[in-house]
Amino acid sequence: MTEDDKVITCGDDNRIMMFDAETKQFVKGGKISDKKMKDATRKSNASTASQMAPNKQARAVTFSKKHNHLVLCNNLGKVSIRSLDDFEKKPVKALKHAKQWCEVARYSPCENFLAVGSHDDHLYVYSVDAESHEYTLITTEHKHSSWINAIDWTADSKELRSSSGDYEVLYFNVESKAFDPHGS
Repeated sequence: MTEDDKVITCGDDNRIMMFDAETKQFVKGGKISDKKMKDATRKSNASTASQMAPNKQARAVTFSKKHNHLVLCNNLGKVSIRSLDDFEKKPVKALKHAKQWCEVARYSPCENFLAVGSHDDHLYVYSVDAESHEYTLITTEHKHSSWINAIDWTADSKELRSSSGDYEVLYFNVESKAFDPHGS
């Protein structure tokens, strides 16, 4: 949900859609991808009934008003950073660290960090430069024993909590770049 009551969603139909929550009206949309896959036989392990290629399917979407970015995670693990103003424009940046599709992506409350949870059991945390809006991978953590399904940040953006498909909950400190075995 954006501060002006907009909801953004994506799915396995190659569509990104923004709706006005108050009027329940479609505002604007875009495509997840226009590109044909180089390897047409490459598949994702994500469960779907869609006939679309995995690069045209997505499981996670989030946004940053501060950076004016929309983050979209396709079913191959690619994280596409786009302009929040125009979803159709060429991505601002592509993050290709995850080995499988990402179930969740979430900016910190200060919007200076982006956390992405993948089905490869890794948590990817990026810092976002306030001036240049560049994304830098600050850590790749593999402490979970199952896919990551939720991420929550503390109000001060210093720690995050992640949970996984096997109900494990872990706490990560962004400043020390280490998991906290005792939690927040």
